[in-house]
Formats: sequence, structure tokens, C-alpha cells
Amino acid sequence: MSIATALRATPYRLRRLVRGGWGWITLRPGTRPRRMARRTAGSAIAFVLDRPALARAAQAVLRFTPTFKAHLRNLNPRSVTARELSRHGREIRAMLLRAERRRARRAG
Repeated sequence: MSIATALRATPYRLRRLVRGGWGWITLRPGTRPRRMARRTAGSAIAFVLDRPALARAAQAVLRFTPTFKAHLRNLNPRSVTARELSRHGREIRAMLLRAERRRARRAG
């Protein structure tokens, strides 16, 4: 590769680096940091919901930030209500709830 070729490719590489870096910093859809942030947020939500005292404290704080609360609700699959699901999703949820009830009857 000659020096001229490298110099011609430099603006392209610089633009790509800046655009890709900005995508990572701003957590644009499809970037790995966004997926990691979503997975981490989901794990944190599950951790809080599994501890009732911590969940009550989090709910108290979230009352002051309804927009943030809505974003968290979208991240947490356990908080989806039947009204928000598609018809197929409601059918699957009903099947899972029936199976859970059967398991509970058998166990106790």
C-alpha cells in the first residue's frame, strides 16, 4: 500500500471511527453496548423484583419519574400486562399461567 492510498482511505476510516464511536457512546439500536445495557438493566430489575422490600423502595422513587418508570416497564418482560400483548402473546401467557397453576396444585 502506498502512502497516497493510505491518505485517501484516512477520511473514510476517520468518519467510520467517529460514527461507530458515537453509536457506542449514545447506545444506538443494534450496537453491542445497547444490548449489554438492556441485559444488565433487565437483570437489575429482576434482582429488585425478587426482593419485596427493595421493590417497594424502588416503586416509591419511581413515582416521581413516570417516564423512566415506563421505560423500565418496557425492559422488564415480567411487568407486561395482558392488555399490552398481542393475541398470540395472550394465548401463550394463558398457557403458561395454566401450567403454573397445575404445577402448584401438584406440589401442594
